[in-house]
Amino acid sequence: MLESLGALVLFAAVMTLTPGPNVVLVTASGASFGFRRTIPQMLGITIGFGLMVVAAGFGFAGVVRAEPQLHLVLKYLGAAYLLYLAWRIGRAEAPNAAATPARPIGFIAAWLFTWVNPKAWVAVLGALAAFTTVDGNVFAQVSLIAFVLAAFCLLSCVVWTSLGTWIGRHLATPRARLAFNWTMAGLLVVSLVPALGSDSTSGGTADAQGAHMSQPEAQAIDYDQVLKAAGIELPSASPPAANYVKAVRVGDLLFLSGHAAVSGYRGKLGLNMTTAEGYQAARSTAISVIATLKQELGDLNKVKRIVKVMGMVNSAPDYTEQHLVMNGFSDLLVEVFGAKGKHARSAVGMAALPFDFAVEIDVIVEVEGPA
Repeated sequence: MLESLGALVLFAAVMTLTPGPNVVLVTASGASFGFRRTIPQMLGITIGFGLMVVAAGFGFAGVVRAEPQLHLVLKYLGAAYLLYLAWRIGRAEAPNAAATPARPIGFIAAWLFTWVNPKAWVAVLGALAAFTTVDGNVFAQVSLIAFVLAAFCLLSCVVWTSLGTWIGRHLATPRARLAFNWTMAGLLVVSLVPALGSDSTSGGTADAQGAHMSQPEAQAIDYDQVLKAAGIELPSASPPAANYVKAVRVGDLLFLSGHAAVSGYRGKLGLNMTTAEGYQAARSTAISVIATLKQELGDLNKVKRIVKVMGMVNSAPDYTEQHLVMNGFSDLLVEVFGAKGKHARSAVGMAALPFDFAVEIDVIVEVEGPA
């Protein structure tokens, strides 16, 4: 992770310092209320942005992508909230302000604003896709990304608020200030257009994955790009380890034999492996399964639905978190295949597995096209 720190810093600088909804918000506030009164707003945006990274890094984005109706509700509630904030920006320091004094947007409102900011989601999901690795320490990676993005977010807020404060000093008349405020409000509304025109939570990885939920089945998905955006390079499908085949197709169903992690991850959960390590083992196993699907089908667009997953977890007698281990497998399938990746599942503890594998998983997949 540290070897890519320079690239992460550059990514954070580009995504936070360039114009977007947060920039419009703090610039307008600086012009209308000055730097000091905008500080709570800057802190709300910064802390909200950092917590977005943490939430997305530990699964919130996957939940939203897996539930299209929840995503739709959040998108339009977010749009309504942005329109409300645009109205507040426009009326700040209005001619009748003496009767109803305008106030800057506060800490909580700015925090919520960040969570419905489309550009913020682009930055968060893009950073998580580009700067995390499947086998890395999830907590350390997500924490570093959150710190770097939040630090540059604060820097951006300070720079643009300062610019807004300078502009405000040169708006000599109430009419000029009102025109400026409504211009900024209009820019904030314009920033909604890409979000409302898209069916994904945000750009980057989410755009590629969210497409599964809304586009016609006949429209091909570029899974190579989906996997690349998620930081996944498919290995060659491993050969059978004994007298069996890796997959058998019966009609429209493809039955996959048990798969283990791409590499490593041997041991017993609750004895010499933690649940977090088991989660990564299951996630790596999902990559192995996808590699087999690619080899068997030639094109991952032939996957119509992940139907059933059977997860066997090498467990100590008193270990009871097999379901949390298996979330590593399920989360990645949803991340790659979107709604088609949601599946029925079993997660059971086993006294031992071949080669001391931490997990072994077999899958039933509904497929399209001729055998």
